[in-house]
Amino acid sequence: MSTHHFNDTSGPLTHRQLEILNCLVAASDQNEAAVWLGITPTQIGRQKNKITELLGAENFVQAAILAHERGLISPRALPFGLAERFDNSATGPER
Repeated sequence: MSTHHFNDTSGPLTHRQLEILNCLVAASDQNEAAVWLGITPTQIGRQKNKITELLGAENFVQAAILAHERGLISPRALPFGLAERFDNSATGPER
């Protein structure tokens, strides 16, 4: 299993954990992230807890903030097709 070490304090997150992390941050809730990833909400919950632990956070909100500060949040880590949705939203609503 490959791991990515972004810096000494990011913890070893696998490519899949980075994908799950980014989906959790971008989704409206855990169920939406599960649908995007093709896994169950229970699996998302387990991964969310593991990611929180690996980042050394007390809860997922803190984990998301730490991940953002460490450069781990990126639309490129979202599943195919979702990145474009978020890249386009940066330019504002379509008219």
